[in-house]
Amino acid sequence: MSNRKLLLAHIRNGRYAHAGEEEAIDLTMTLIKKNPQHTLLDVGCGLGGTANYIEPQGFGKVIGIDVDKEVLEQAKTFYPNIPFYLCDANALYTFFKDQKFNVFYSFNAFFCFKDQTNCLKQFSEVAEKNAELLIFDYSSPKLFLGKSPFIDEKSESRSALLFSPIELSTIETTLNQTQWQLMNIINLNDKYKLWYRSLISKMKSEKLELIERFGKTTFDDLYTGYMRLMELLDKGIVGGSIIHAKHKD
Repeated sequence: MSNRKLLLAHIRNGRYAHAGEEEAIDLTMTLIKKNPQHTLLDVGCGLGGTANYIEPQGFGKVIGIDVDKEVLEQAKTFYPNIPFYLCDANALYTFFKDQKFNVFYSFNAFFCFKDQTNCLKQFSEVAEKNAELLIFDYSSPKLFLGKSPFIDEKSESRSALLFSPIELSTIETTLNQTQWQLMNIINLNDKYKLWYRSLISKMKSEKLELIERFGKTTFDDLYTGYMRLMELLDKGIVGGSIIHAKHKD
């Protein structure tokens, strides 16, 4: 499994790959009502930390999906009470054609989906009546055309990561086209700056331990990436948002 994800899980004191950890989850989930009878789909669940945090809070039964087989195997080991499936968000209807979901949520995963519009269509195809959608992710005022901050241009062995923040100027139209009605956009720009400054500071203070445990290449790649991301955040090119939408039944 990627040392990057293991390092992040370690530095964030939990198996989270998203900014803000528990604070971010609480901010996002307060937008919907709890219902133990509901079924929630964690899209891009990673190591399962977010699913495990949400599961006992009364929102309903959580199911997680991801495209990384090794990460999912770890999630199943960590949290055997939660169903985790190897599934691409672009193929939800094929995989879950006999199941419907009341809530779809995604934490810092939507930005790396190849076809975000199709993903939203797939959510719609397996949405229960009055289903809700929560996307916690990077966002930008307009279409982001820059490179991913996590690209290592000096290494040909590591492929570039997709980095497509939510385009705030068009997200309502995109949601409407995929049978979702925008309910709210929560601006988290200041929160993102605080969270990532804290993460960078922690990485600096624990640098020697992190290098010893996860390797210098992993540390350098992540640290450089987050410094580039911080520059984008400070310039207002990239920020953070919560998108809340309801399904058009």
